[in-house]
Amino acid sequence: MLLHRLILHNFKRYREEEIRFRDGITGIVGNNGAGKSSITDAILFALYGVQGGVDAEYVVSSFAGPKDRCEVRLEFAAGGEEYVVQRTFRKTAGSTQHKASLFMLGGEKHLAEGVSAVASEVQRVLGMGPSDFKSTVFAAQKDLLALLDERPAARKEWFMKMLGIDYLKEEGQAVLKAELEGVEHEIGRADGKLSVLDEDGMQEALETCRAEVAGAGAQVDACHGALSGLRAEAEETEAEREALEAAEREVIRLTEMEGACRREIERLRSESAALEREVEAVSKNLGDYDALAASEKEYEGIVSTYETWRGRKHDHDLLVGRRTSLQAEKVREAERLDTLSATLAQLDVDAARYRELEPSVRRLGEVREELEVLKVDEERHRHLCDHLRAAEQYFSEVERSTAGLSREVAALRQRDAERADLEPGVARYDERRRLKEVLDLAAGHHREASRLREEIRSARNEYAALENVILGLRRDAEALGDPAVALEEAEERRATLTSSLATARAGREASANRAASVREHLQEIESLGADSRCPTCHQPLRTHYPDLVAGLEEEAAAAEREVSALDAGIAEIECERARVEEEIAGITGRCRALQGLQAEIAAREEALVERGRRCDLLTARCEAEEQAIAALGFGVYDPGHHEQIVSELASLSELKVRYDRLSGETAALPRKLEALEALDTGGSAALVAIEVARLDCAAHTYDPGQKAGLEEEAGRLEVLWKEYLAAGARCEGRQKVEDEYDAVKKELARLDRACVDCTAGMETLGFDPDLYVRLGKGREAAEERHRRYLVLAQEATRLPDLKKRISALASEAHVAEEHLNEVLVAREALNFDPDRLAGVRARARTVAEAAQARREELSRLQNEVKNLEMRREELKKKVQQAGTIRTEIQALEEERENLKLARTLLAEYTTYLLGVVRGRLEGVVGEVLGEITDGRYDTVTFDDDFTLMVNDMGADYPAARFSGGEQDDIAIALRIALSRYLAAMRGMGDPAVLIFDEIFGSQDEERRTNLIRALRTQEVHFPQIFLISHIGEVHEEFETTLRVEQGPGPESHIEEVSG
Repeated sequence: MLLHRLILHNFKRYREEEIRFRDGITGIVGNNGAGKSSITDAILFALYGVQGGVDAEYVVSSFAGPKDRCEVRLEFAAGGEEYVVQRTFRKTAGSTQHKASLFMLGGEKHLAEGVSAVASEVQRVLGMGPSDFKSTVFAAQKDLLALLDERPAARKEWFMKMLGIDYLKEEGQAVLKAELEGVEHEIGRADGKLSVLDEDGMQEALETCRAEVAGAGAQVDACHGALSGLRAEAEETEAEREALEAAEREVIRLTEMEGACRREIERLRSESAALEREVEAVSKNLGDYDALAASEKEYEGIVSTYETWRGRKHDHDLLVGRRTSLQAEKVREAERLDTLSATLAQLDVDAARYRELEPSVRRLGEVREELEVLKVDEERHRHLCDHLRAAEQYFSEVERSTAGLSREVAALRQRDAERADLEPGVARYDERRRLKEVLDLAAGHHREASRLREEIRSARNEYAALENVILGLRRDAEALGDPAVALEEAEERRATLTSSLATARAGREASANRAASVREHLQEIESLGADSRCPTCHQPLRTHYPDLVAGLEEEAAAAEREVSALDAGIAEIECERARVEEEIAGITGRCRALQGLQAEIAAREEALVERGRRCDLLTARCEAEEQAIAALGFGVYDPGHHEQIVSELASLSELKVRYDRLSGETAALPRKLEALEALDTGGSAALVAIEVARLDCAAHTYDPGQKAGLEEEAGRLEVLWKEYLAAGARCEGRQKVEDEYDAVKKELARLDRACVDCTAGMETLGFDPDLYVRLGKGREAAEERHRRYLVLAQEATRLPDLKKRISALASEAHVAEEHLNEVLVAREALNFDPDRLAGVRARARTVAEAAQARREELSRLQNEVKNLEMRREELKKKVQQAGTIRTEIQALEEERENLKLARTLLAEYTTYLLGVVRGRLEGVVGEVLGEITDGRYDTVTFDDDFTLMVNDMGADYPAARFSGGEQDDIAIALRIALSRYLAAMRGMGDPAVLIFDEIFGSQDEERRTNLIRALRTQEVHFPQIFLISHIGEVHEEFETTLRVEQGPGPESHIEEVSG
């Protein structure tokens, strides 16, 4: 896997950043808290999302808006193909939006869409998940510390976690324990189910069900027969009922027709009486008809006269309204004429004022021209003054800088003299430091030798304790004896008992069948009786009948006694077999205990041999440490002398720190002298510029008071100028006002003439209002008489029709009475008896109720038969279920024993696997360490606690024995070897990328250089190596440097600096 490009938008501390990753060693430097590790978080988030370990609460930048999203895009290569993975993330108080997509670089092939799909596809492409990525690609500072941790328990725990052995051990045991508990739970549940089932009781219940089914079937047949008789009776009753109900319906119809005829006769008689009363009323009203017909001749003249006067009233009303409207318009035009007269008078005043202001307007133009000239002079004067002030300010700054720099130069010269005085002491510091390094090596060998002597004493004590434990275990094994012979004998007895039990059960079944057959034959003979024929010879039994019955009874009793005897024998055999089973179980337990003791003895003896070898190895290593102290030139290591050298070096180190600080400070002295000389030259040039600026200001004079006076005068004239413009604008509209005044005068004359014409028209019309009112009342009376005449004329024409209708109604009433008599005769002819119909209906109900009762009983019996059959099937299933449960219990017990054995084997396997992994890891670490040290150290070993031992000139030494730089090489080699080993173990090949976070710690420059040199030897395996550090001075050691800087504001920025 190789990284190409990373694009960040609103991710943690980054608003908009793009990173292009280069091959070689790339440094990511910046202050603590600037966001260096966030780059690693972004890579993990792009590949695996929040499953990569990034906290979802802090993915989106704190400075992003509430609707803004976080976007991360990573371009990488794997397996010779280029890929792009892109994610967007947004989290609010109530929801989380997370989208992801993966495609080939260029977009020509879309591989996955969605969070889960992308995570699965990335894991397939890279061959590793987030935990694998962290263990093979990424290494934090604490990892390097754990590699060489002096606490064996912590170091072993770290290695087992990284190698996945602790997961195999703990998770495997947890899974097996859970499965074992589940199996035991299933066994308990199956035993509970089996205890609930009673096979003998279920068999008896099954026989009872069969008998009940037969009895219910006979009752069902009886019900069917009864139902057949009831159906015939019901059909006969139904035919009689239908005939009587038809007669009943006909009687009801004739009764309804009788009522209708009677109602029709009554209606005709009522209508005839009403018409006779109407004829009588019309005859009375015909007396006024002749008088109204005589007055009808004057009606047309009255209406014509009234209509003529109504037309005159309409014309009169129009003239009155017209005259009123003209008078109102005349008043409005008179008011308008007065307003125009006042406006013309005001325009005469404005014209006089306009002529009066003309001189002031001309003066305003002159003042404005003078002000424009003064503005040009003012701008030139201001520019010259600014130039003078700038020159004076620059000269003041030069003076201040010169004074400050002079003080700095004087102080630096004093520090340089002090530095020269400290040089002899610094030379002594270097000598003592080299001696301290040699003493440190001797002290390390001395501590290691002391530790080894302590381990030798502990190992010898453990050796003696193991010998005692082995002796005790052998005594326990001898006490158990040899249970194999006893087990073989017990198994033979169990096989014999099992065979006897099978034979007895087969004989019991045969005897039981024979007894049942005889009893069945006996029942058949008894059912036939003494006078029946023999079923075999077909001769009458007669005198042979008692002998035959007695013989069969005796034979059946003998078979039943044989069954009882066999049952007792079977019970005795089963008890004996149960006792043998218990004996076998006890012997099997002794066998397992013996096997466990033998295995433990073998393991203890192997551990005893290992302890002996360890004692020898520790003794050799202790002698090697003592020889190493002698090789350094010390016969015996003296801690007091070492402490004295350390104390002296501590006092000299303060002198060295002072010397280094003074050297750094005085290094700037030549540069300061050059800057002081440059300031002197700049000050001289500034003085010349000041003089030139002063001469220019004197040559171009400017009077601010003159400009102020002109501006004041212009302000006063501006007011008069605006008044002048307003008066001129008003005078321009005078002609329009005069034209409007003449038009209003003409309109008033027209209105006077129109009013006179309206008055003349009203006098010519001669309308009389009182006469018009009298004519209206006469017309209303004539209208009333005319309407009365028309009503009476219509009634006179209806009188003959009313008399004809009365005659017709009398004929219809006669016809209705004849139809009524016919209906009464037909009803009497039916001779219908309601009581007979009620009796038939009661008999039909009785038959129907009896049939329903039979049907309900039949349904009940059928349901009972169905339930009994279901009960029978349920009992059969329960018997089968009991057998199935027994089989399941046997299988579960076997599985329980296998799981217990698997837990034991897993514990032994993790120990074996740890040894295998340790051996393979030793080879990889040795190979990598040889590459880093140019073959000087290429053989390493691990003890049981994963203490790393490096072979040097034929002897194994711990890492603490070597110098600081060599310890760094060992730690880097071990971490790189772990990455390569884990990648190979997971089938990924080399991961090609390594990321180290803060591995420099507080190391000095020499140690940091050694680490980087060691990493460069691995570039053939890891083309990309990223080092994250807060130490800015290391950037010169990298091919590429990514500098992370905070601000402005809360966000951080990334700048690429090429080495």
